[in-house]
Amino acid sequence: MKTQFLTAALVLAAASLGASAQTPPAPKIVVDTVLAEQGKAISEAKMCMSCHTIGQGELAGPDLLGVTERRDTTWLMRFLDDPPAMAETDSIVRIMAEKYPIPMAKLDLTEAERRALIHYLARESARVPVKQ
Repeated sequence: MKTQFLTAALVLAAASLGASAQTPPAPKIVVDTVLAEQGKAISEAKMCMSCHTIGQGELAGPDLLGVTERRDTTWLMRFLDDPPAMAETDSIVRIMAEKYPIPMAKLDLTEAERRALIHYLARESARVPVKQ
């Protein structure tokens, strides 16, 4: 089980800063608009956009445009639950920590809040025009 987790983490590490042709995309999320609105409110309350943008470039943390396509929901739920703990065990988070030296704090989000944030990120990513 631990070997499978490490293998999966290494495969995902290739896509940590962008999509890779060798990494299959995460299953598309069917956005629940009620959850997305709740996620927007949570994002504002937790001031997520002081470190992140969605399609406007990097700040202290990565641009979150398309994050729900690069990472599956299980990974995102775990990360949003406890970013510092994942930084100790997850190769993707370790790679991100090298690029973004300000670590993401634990936000004490409930499972429902984490799910709402993911729906918000998926909805907002779909709204941003694709650059050509």
